[in-house]
Parts: sequence; structure tokens; C-alpha cells
Amino acid sequence: MFKSPLPILILICALAVYHMFDFGHWSNESAIRSDGFGYYGYIEGTLVHGDPLNELHGEVPGREGYRSWMHEGLPGKHLPKMTMGLSYAWIPGFYIADAFAAVFDYRRNGWSTPYQLAVAFTAIFFLLLGCLALWQVLNQRFTGWVASITVFLIFYGTNLLHYSTSDSGMSHVYNFGLIALYLWLNDIWLKDCKKKTLIVMSLILGWIVLIRPTNITIGLVTPIMLYVQTGSLRKLLTPKLALAALMAFIPILPQLVFWKYTTGEWINYSYENEAFYWFTGNFIQGLFSYRNGWLLYTPIMIFALNGFFFSRRMDKSLFWASTVVILLHIYITFSWWCWYYGGSLSIRPMIDMYALCAFGLAGLLSYVFMRFRALSAVLIGLMSLLVYNNLLQTNYFNTGAITDSTMTKKAYWAYFLESEVPSSLSLIGDAYRDADTDRLRKGLPERTYFDTTLIVEVKQHSLSENHDKYRLSRNNDFGQALTVSADSVVTGKDEMIQIDFITFSEDYQKAGVSGVVSFDKEDQQYQYRAANLMYTEPIDGQWNSSSFFLRMPREVPMDAHMNVYLWLQGKGSLQVKSIGVKIIEVTYSEDQ
Repeated sequence: MFKSPLPILILICALAVYHMFDFGHWSNESAIRSDGFGYYGYIEGTLVHGDPLNELHGEVPGREGYRSWMHEGLPGKHLPKMTMGLSYAWIPGFYIADAFAAVFDYRRNGWSTPYQLAVAFTAIFFLLLGCLALWQVLNQRFTGWVASITVFLIFYGTNLLHYSTSDSGMSHVYNFGLIALYLWLNDIWLKDCKKKTLIVMSLILGWIVLIRPTNITIGLVTPIMLYVQTGSLRKLLTPKLALAALMAFIPILPQLVFWKYTTGEWINYSYENEAFYWFTGNFIQGLFSYRNGWLLYTPIMIFALNGFFFSRRMDKSLFWASTVVILLHIYITFSWWCWYYGGSLSIRPMIDMYALCAFGLAGLLSYVFMRFRALSAVLIGLMSLLVYNNLLQTNYFNTGAITDSTMTKKAYWAYFLESEVPSSLSLIGDAYRDADTDRLRKGLPERTYFDTTLIVEVKQHSLSENHDKYRLSRNNDFGQALTVSADSVVTGKDEMIQIDFITFSEDYQKAGVSGVVSFDKEDQQYQYRAANLMYTEPIDGQWNSSSFFLRMPREVPMDAHMNVYLWLQGKGSLQVKSIGVKIIEVTYSEDQ
């Protein structure tokens, strides 16, 4: 069964398609989002508007106009922030989607459902391409059983699951597929030394570099493996090397020409005020931080990295190539100012190197399976647990429960291996924490303390002693709701909704009172959150002010309503003086 990659590829394909439809971003035109808006600009400008230099950017109105991220170039010209590498992959799917849209009367604007599905299925194609190539690389060094399990774990036990089925417009699954293909071709070339193989390898390497220039390090795999195997680089130091360099340049050339026409320069750095800090990188935070730390959110990679100690005996040359390239990749990745990669589940650029990491994981699995039967069962159980946690984590990220750049220790452990989202977490002020991007952009340490500024008092409701909801008891356990429109509590960057309750109880522990926030529209509830007042440490026998904090959930429509009320669940009683809602700005204090 495991002598062929077909069974594991069928399983991965079925799971990928299921999750792609389950997450459903294609259905609300958000399969292309975040960085995808930058990569898709070449498709949108050239194929949708017939405007390769994006001279019409800003002139085509509404949803039929440009949505891609654009920078200003020469007068009247615009260019996407990202490179055109992914557009090469998306062109076939675009024409298929465009034909489908024409036949079935979808909007032919590059963004409607057929185009979103085209991007989503292209991502799955590159996932399968990578899994096939990776299986072939591993099968030359391990059994088919180990190769199949490893490929499955790389897909289903890591953030590759999310970036191949949900965030299909990001570059990482494409580079995963291309790098795995490069490694497979590299194995073939090291055996046959055929010029045709070297040419294809070089074209693939050029494409990899175009999509994400920092991945140029993958080109070190070939000379390192060649040197370890033969003690010489003579096979490379021939006229073939010049040909290989020329072939690698071909995918990059159109980008250089495009930059020349739009900016007047052959090379363009579009990241403006963003930079690498080579001597003050955040390596420990990048690996272990509760804010997206790679090994914390993708713990299966701990086993992969440790597995290199066992994989060396299987292929010394690939061991050294993998070790050098992965270490370089970690150094480059965490030298970037935004080391947590905002909008990321775990550290997404590490996905690009998962084909190399798989070599270590396979080495560990092979070593344990061949020598320790009891330990093998334990290892399989542990891997299954991590796969389960990855599924939970991926679902939480897609619903916004796990945030992309504000997680803390409290939030992380609240979700770890938990099948239900604790609704109280998002109301507790210290469960999420924004990054200090102002300092990080300058390569400086983040600040610790916050200043808060009132932006607007949305609504205040005070109760008198003769009000029927003034006192909550077992016979009157729900307080009167304070209702505000959703469009009045929209939160922007550094903004939060603050909800204040002024209450009195002789015994808060016994009363068991929760503050409840729900977002509703007619009969549909979009969010429900509740937190016990005990989180705010009220003092028995006196009036207390308790505050909860949250952000407006992204899935709530503007014509919905936010309802805030108190719910007594215990045996005591509670008096309520007022409920208030305000919008505050939370920024790092300058006095640090």
C-alpha cells in the first residue's frame, strides 16, 4: 500500500478540498486577502482591466475597480507591493474561471466566486505537487510507510493546513510545493548530471526566488550536497553553471522589466519603512513566543528538528544541506522587524522550508519505529494529539478566537487542546496584547505599559432602586440589557470597546454573576461572550466598578446590535447601579 504515493495523496487531496469548502473563504470573496491583495495585482491589472502598468488604479469605481495593494510609481503608474511570482501560477486558473463566469453569469471582475475558487484549487494543486515531490525525496531514504506518515504530518499537523486551504492567496504553499519539487529534481540531477534536469531545476529556483527573494538560500542545497558526496564542486564548475544561472534568471526578468517601466529602476524595494535588523533579531521570541512562536504553535517541528540527529545516518549530504539552509532561514526570518509576521498562524514563512524539515521528522519516526515498539505507540499517540490540536488551532484562527498577532500566555493555554472556546477570554483585559509596532519598526525593544484615552462615550444606562432590574436574584436572574447599534462600536487600530458595570453584592462568589455581551441581528447571533465578575476581583459588601474589554468581531454586520447585560447564576443577590459602553484608545506609554 505504501510503495506508492497515491494513497496518501488521495487522502490529503480529500482533506484539503473538504477544509477548503468548510472554511468557506472562497464563498465571501476572501480566498484572496491579506498579502494576496499584493500578489493578485498583476492578474487584476493585466487580465481584468487590460492595464498592465495600473494606470487606471483609483479611477475604476466601486467593487468593479482595483482592490489590490498598489504603490505609486512614475507619474500615472502604479505597482503592487509584492512580486509577480504567484501570478504565474494563477494565470491558467484565471482563464478557466473567466470562462466559467461567462457561461454561468458571474461577475467577470477577477474577484467573484469562480476566481476565488480558481486560486483556492491552485493552492491545493501546489500542495499536492509538494507532497508528491516530498514523498519521492523521502522514499529514497526511508520506507514508504515512513514517507507517507511524514508527508501527512507535514500537511495535517502544521500551519500548512491553513495556508493551503484557507489563506490560499499567500505565497507559502506555493513555495512549499516548488521547493519540494526542487529537492526531488536535485536528487535526480546528482545521480544523472543531465543538462535537462539542471535547466528545469534552475527555472524552478528562479521562480522560488521571484516569489520570495529570501528563499534564495534553497539554492545552497545543491552545492552542499554535491560537496559532501564527492568532496568537489567540479560537476557545477563547468559551462553548465552559466547556463543554469541564465535559466534561473528567466522567471525573474519580466519582474525587472515591469519595475523599470513603472518606477524607472531595474530593482525596486517596495517595503518602504520596513527592514531587517541583522544584529538584533528576535530569534527566541520567533521560536517560542506566545505571539505566534513557531515551535509553540507548530510543536510537531520540535520533533522534526530533533530528528536531524537520527537522519544524518540516512543521508549525510542532505543532513548538512538541510541544517545550513534551515539555520539560515531562521536567521533571516526572525531578523525581519515584524518577527511574528502579523496576520499569521504560527510563523508562516517557515512553511517554505517544511520539505527540508520533513527529513528530520522522517529520521525520528524511522529510528523509533525500527527499534522501539512500545515507544512507537507512544510517539504515534503524541503525534495524533498534536494533529488534533492543530485542527482546533486552525479552526480557532479561522473564527478569530486565536488572533493573528495579539496572543498572550493566558490566551494560548486557554485554547490548547480545548474543544470549546472559553467565551470569557476575549472580555478579560490581559488575555490579548497588541504588538508595539512603532518600536519594532525601528528595531527597538517593545514597551510594557499602556496609556488609555477615551474616544467616545457610546451609551450609559443608570438604574434607580425602584427599577425592577436594579436587584438580581434567583427569581430575577437577568438584568436589563443595554443595546447599542454595531456601527457605533466599530473598533480600529489600537481601539477597544470598554464595558463598565457598577454593582454591589455581599458575596460575589456566591452570586456567580457574569457580564454578557452578544452581537445579534434579528434571529441570528454572531457572537456570544460571557465572563464572571470575579475576574475583576470585586470586594464584597461595597460598590464595585468592573470593566470588560473587547474588539468588534469582524464577522458582525453593521446593521446588527450589541446587547450587554448581567446574568446571575448563583444563589446570592446583586444590585446594579449602571451599565456603560465606551470606545477607548489603548496605546503604549511614551514614558518608557
